[in-house]
Amino acid sequence: MTCPKTDSFLFQYFTGDPATRAKLLKEPHLSTCSDCSEKLSELLASESYLSTWEDVSVPSWNSKKIFDNGNSGVPNFWFQWIPTAACFVMLCVFAFNLQITDYGTGLNISFGKKNLEMESFIRDVRRVQELQLVEFNAALAEVELIQTKNNARLLQTVLEQTQLYSAQNFDRVVRLFDAQRIQDLEDMRQEYQQLVDSDYKTLRSLQQLASFVSVSNGIIQ
Repeated sequence: MTCPKTDSFLFQYFTGDPATRAKLLKEPHLSTCSDCSEKLSELLASESYLSTWEDVSVPSWNSKKIFDNGNSGVPNFWFQWIPTAACFVMLCVFAFNLQITDYGTGLNISFGKKNLEMESFIRDVRRVQELQLVEFNAALAEVELIQTKNNARLLQTVLEQTQLYSAQNFDRVVRLFDAQRIQDLEDMRQEYQQLVDSDYKTLRSLQQLASFVSVSNGIIQ
């Protein structure tokens, strides 16, 4: 694991004055940290090696003199006419409508109007390209038609499945409502029966109370 103080220690050492360097060399951390001591030794060795280097100026050279003293044997007079000659060649190419055609077996150099055979060849190539484009568009239209039919069949299948699921869900809901209705009717019947029983008990109590009052009145009379 590297020491976190190495970078700071080396920066202070190499940017400080001689007094700072001497002070840093006497610190206990340098003697106990192997990482800092090794890095410092490596950098001191590099500094000592670089101090032996000497500044040497880059030799200057004269390009004109080098070309003048070359072994080409071509006078400078001809070099200045190279751009003019190139322009003249290009002018001849445009003026005489120079054409260079590669047929695979060799080159054909022609002047003047375009070759009729080449024009016919170009027309044939364009005609073939147009036919290929028409065939491609027809194939693309056929693929689109097939894709449309497949999408329609898929949509119909989905709708049929949805209708089937909807019918099943509707039947399930109807059965649920019917079961809930029967349960509600049963609960109402039981509550009504309890109410009737309660009223019957109330009537029985009233009858007993009336009989008791009648008997009591008879005794009192």
